[in-house]
Amino acid sequence: MKGERGKVQDFRIPLSNEALNVVEQCRSTARNDFLFPSPRAAGGVSDVAVSMVLKHLNEAGRVNGFHTSFRTWVQDTEAAGFEVAETALAHIVGNKVERAYARSDLLDKRRILMQ
Repeated sequence: MKGERGKVQDFRIPLSNEALNVVEQCRSTARNDFLFPSPRAAGGVSDVAVSMVLKHLNEAGRVNGFHTSFRTWVQDTEAAGFEVAETALAHIVGNKVERAYARSDLLDKRRILMQ
């Protein structure tokens, strides 16, 4: 999700069972407050670090390509409707009036999609 902390609304993310397993494994070996700590720096793993790993593995894709792959998969498989898929990517759906009335973050539907 893009945006600066304090300038964007909170965004709840439903995690699949597999993702929760990864979280538990990472917590047991965490050196700091980051789920994926940087091996060299004090913070967390950056998008640049992930890109470097992809390049090292000779993978053609890049980090932003994961978003495209996900959205294409949802569209091709009809795993979810337009609003659920776009909300899962933290995209704003609808105009200002539509959003004023449609206040759900579709968490339960996104939880099914993420599973």
